[in-house]
Amino acid sequence: MSNYMNNAKMGIDAASAALASSSNNIVNAETIGYKSESAKFQSIYAGSSKEAGSGVAIAAITRNFNSGSFIVTSQDTDLKITGKGMFVVYNKSTSQMEYTRNGNFTIDKDGHLVNSNQSNVMGFPAGQTSGTPTPLSIDKTPLKPTPTDNINLNVNLGHVDKQDKMLTTVRVYDSVGAQHDLNIEFNGEKRNTPAAGQTQWNISVDLDGKAIDKSKLSTSTITFNADGSLNTTGMPNGTINVDLQALLGSYGVNNVSMNLSAATNFDGEMKVRKVDGNGQASGEFANTEVTDDGYITARYTNGKSVEIGMVALADFESIDGLAVSNTGNFKQTKAAGSVNYGVSGTSGFGRINSGGLEGSNVDSSSELVKMINFQRDYQASANVLKTGKALDQAILNI
Repeated sequence: MSNYMNNAKMGIDAASAALASSSNNIVNAETIGYKSESAKFQSIYAGSSKEAGSGVAIAAITRNFNSGSFIVTSQDTDLKITGKGMFVVYNKSTSQMEYTRNGNFTIDKDGHLVNSNQSNVMGFPAGQTSGTPTPLSIDKTPLKPTPTDNINLNVNLGHVDKQDKMLTTVRVYDSVGAQHDLNIEFNGEKRNTPAAGQTQWNISVDLDGKAIDKSKLSTSTITFNADGSLNTTGMPNGTINVDLQALLGSYGVNNVSMNLSAATNFDGEMKVRKVDGNGQASGEFANTEVTDDGYITARYTNGKSVEIGMVALADFESIDGLAVSNTGNFKQTKAAGSVNYGVSGTSGFGRINSGGLEGSNVDSSSELVKMINFQRDYQASANVLKTGKALDQAILNI
């Protein structure tokens, strides 16, 4: 075949590859997280400056990794990265890690965070932000009840005429998670007792309306110093121990520690600043929430929540060296260099936003213009080939 006809054939092949690249961009204009590709041409020479060129070829198909537009979905498992980084998924069929900007995730029936191909979304367990990511999954096992053993009481027992007592209630839980109301009353203020400048208050406690004998309290009086601070003599760390076993029986809480170290006796209104206790009822799994920065939290019917972990991000020495997998995700190659794993907002990584997705970065108008130009290149090369055939035929007819 003559050189010019071979060149024409190479021109047709290159234009065809470029058309395929642009058409692929156009059909993926609505594909979540898709990164547009571009065909790069290179001229071919035999090596001598005295000879005409030997045609054209596609040097490479490159990717544009610029971010796409933000699509709001209001689905908390839909995630978008603002800035650098890619999501990490584990392809079960190939047993390989893959990387993508497509954050269209769901939680499957087994509690795993997965993408549309059922590949596991990778991340770090609660408290970890680096290392090798593992599949993120939610344990739907019910939360066990936890009996109450500590109560914090932050109150002010001020000096107000005709206000000589104050009552507050705190919810406590027994060993099977049943709820009980522990009612605590402060009364009987005595000034200059037990020493000059000091003030003494009585404490009485009942559980669900049943009085607790004073003998079940490590002390039934508290004393404040002249400056209004708690006198902790006889109250280690400012606590009073209450034995509830007599009322709750075998399902009881043997000992509850009431921490009054923050209590004061300042002049003014008597008030409960804050009262809370630990412990919890049992809880059935209710739902999962994925928040900004990729935090995954399991929520339970008892109002408690448990942090599961964080979605991992990945970056490479050369992102342009990534190869495309048959799932549309990207695969690590030698050209991409080593991978670095991290989480949202840490050094070198962008931020994850929940409730939206990253759209394709394809500019359809630009791609249509490119296709027109590539079509012209194809037609021109085809005309050269047609002309070459006609010349060859004319020579044969001589």
